[in-house]
Amino acid sequence: MSDVPFLLAHISDLHIAAGRQAGGHVRADAVGRARALVADLAAFRPAIGLVVITGDLTDGGTAQDYALLREVLAPLGLPVVLLPGNHDARAPMHAAFPEVAFAAPDMLCSETKIGPVRVLGLDTLVEGEVAGRLDARQLGWLEGKLNERFAGPTVIALHHPPCAANLGALDRNGLTRGAEALLALIEAAPGPVTVLCGHVHRPFIAHWGKATVFAASSTAFEYALALDADNEPGLSTSAYGYRLHLFDAAGGRSVHRVTPDLSLKH
Repeated sequence: MSDVPFLLAHISDLHIAAGRQAGGHVRADAVGRARALVADLAAFRPAIGLVVITGDLTDGGTAQDYALLREVLAPLGLPVVLLPGNHDARAPMHAAFPEVAFAAPDMLCSETKIGPVRVLGLDTLVEGEVAGRLDARQLGWLEGKLNERFAGPTVIALHHPPCAANLGALDRNGLTRGAEALLALIEAAPGPVTVLCGHVHRPFIAHWGKATVFAASSTAFEYALALDADNEPGLSTSAYGYRLHLFDAAGGRSVHRVTPDLSLKH
């Protein structure tokens, strides 16, 4: 491994919408904020080695949305892992990114080996539903990858959080099927495993078996912290931040929060 640390940036839930205002709580300037985030990632030094985007890449899953997403991401000039979320759609996403080696057109799982790390991306999308699931096909794909020898850190990335975070109403629409089987595969895997996810529009860190789970916030909007199980939380006014996972030459690792200026005009 190089003496230069390897940096992995984790972002999520861009909710890109082309030619219209996205629905729900999505900010009117969501596309501009995504462009500003991309500019920050591209300019960061030392250079970031990989960007992982854990779903809800677009708001409506249309071909036009994905064309705009490609345009927004183009200035990155960095390897990117793209995962579908519940606002995405497999067919147009697969068509928009022919260079990505997805497992199949109807299963947008992917494997990325770069620097010291391996990222295994899982497709938890159930089209037409908010919650996510993993079925035997996705789990079988993951088991096969985990059984392949890899000396470095393993990162599993997916849109829906596989574990509860005591976030009340937000926990109910996570990974509602396949979480126990996923945990069993993680527990059987050699070495530590990191899990990256999104979906809840709220950053959190959780210990789940031997895995550490990192949920990313969203540039489109962020929920305020609410631990009341009966009510949906309000919106946060906190500054947006993304996480940077640093892998050093000695095999050590640290995780840092970066708060970019998203007021830039592009």
